[in-house]
Amino acid sequence: MKMRFIRLKLDNFAGIATGHVEFGPGLNILYGPNELGKSTLAESIRAVLLMQSTSKAHEPWVRWNTDETPQVELVFQTDEQRYWRVKKSFG
Repeated sequence: MKMRFIRLKLDNFAGIATGHVEFGPGLNILYGPNELGKSTLAESIRAVLLMQSTSKAHEPWVRWNTDETPQVELVFQTDEQRYWRVKKSFG
């Protein structure tokens, strides 16, 4: 099965207060200087797809300056007219 990411949204996830990424068709490349959050975006995708929302592994993603719950939403497409949305709050 082929899967295409459409949109990623983060709230209070690690060092990212709020973030929104729209993926285009084909290959998408994240680039930039160190410490901008590229690895955090990749980690958030792994978390929303593979981790249970109650897992203790979420603790490093809690931002230091807030009590807000880390949240990730991923929208992806599997067929031409089939879209899926996965949304998780961790903690």
